[in-house]
Amino acid sequence: MAPNCLVLHTTEGQSWPGYSGGGVAPHLTALPDFANERLVWRQHFPVTMSARALVNRAGGVETNTANCIQVELVGTSGWATAANKHADYRLADKWCWATHATDWMIRDLGAFIAWCHAEWGVPISAPYAFDTWAGNNSHRMSFAQWRKFKGVCGHSHVPENEHTDPGAIPIAKILAAANGGTTTSTTSGDDDMQQSDWVRMTALVRNEIAYAHLEGQAQLINNAKAVSVENQKRIEKARAEIENTRTQLHGDIGVVQSQNAQLAARLDALEVKLNGDSQ
Repeated sequence: MAPNCLVLHTTEGQSWPGYSGGGVAPHLTALPDFANERLVWRQHFPVTMSARALVNRAGGVETNTANCIQVELVGTSGWATAANKHADYRLADKWCWATHATDWMIRDLGAFIAWCHAEWGVPISAPYAFDTWAGNNSHRMSFAQWRKFKGVCGHSHVPENEHTDPGAIPIAKILAAANGGTTTSTTSGDDDMQQSDWVRMTALVRNEIAYAHLEGQAQLINNAKAVSVENQKRIEKARAEIENTRTQLHGDIGVVQSQNAQLAARLDALEVKLNGDSQ
């Protein structure tokens, strides 16, 4: 699969998700590291494979397998704001991508989108509006629109799905960062991106993705080793059971042979007696 679009999600949490053991995992997860002001990445699937974070209903349109890169942003789409009385989650404001995305969060996500564009040709564009969480599905794509879509969209835009994340994230600023432009500060001070910053951040994101991929590969190798060790234990156990069975069988054969010898001796004695009686 050669990806041509990017789907953004929010996890509605503030730590690495378990994704039901990988059953509903995206390709990558980005966790804001507030202490070091950067996004930390983990990769769960190669981007050339389908991920599993979208609903894919039978008889509908393909979602997970439709050439899309899926990224979960650790944090909330805005469901946890004080103004939202129907919030299902209660997170500190700093975790809200819709209202409190910092310059460095925007910068690093923009750099990742630039990487998707450079490596795979994913357009740096978002033709559908990123709305608030509140169930406005007016921009959810039709099957036909989804089949031909290229660019950046949210979980809220994918057909067959009901989630409205990542909400009203500052997509214009994120795309501007992806294009090497400047962003308006969302905290204090200015953080205009110079060309040198852009080059550095692009390299950083590439390194982070490469490291995440290697980390994932190492985990797969470790898992394979663990399976190999477990299989070896099972083989050794089976061999021991076979040997025990063979020993038991040999013992049973010895008993039968002894019993047969005793029976043969009795028959010989009986035959001798019968011969004597007949004379």
